[in-house]
Amino acid sequence: MAQLSGSYLAQLKESVAMAFERAVALHSDSVALKTETETLTYDALNRAANRLAHAVLAQCGDRERPVAFIIDSGIAPYVCLLAHSARSPAANVAVLLPANP
Repeated sequence: MAQLSGSYLAQLKESVAMAFERAVALHSDSVALKTETETLTYDALNRAANRLAHAVLAQCGDRERPVAFIIDSGIAPYVCLLAHSARSPAANVAVLLPANP
């Protein structure tokens, strides 16, 4: 399996963040994610990702530091990935689902 360079990954994550920010601006009140028990609009998803990103940065204080989240299924994995890609593009992230190690 080929490995991607750090600069390419940072650029890809920045692109994801920019695309999501555009979607929030264009569709803030539209449904972004829906599970059997939860529904989030683009605006609510963006706010949740921002809160998580700020909390992680406050705890770690370093955008370069790898971060791991241990979470259940539902909307949480998407919030974690957006928080990571939009707010700390240089760091590595792992989303670990307890039911699927």
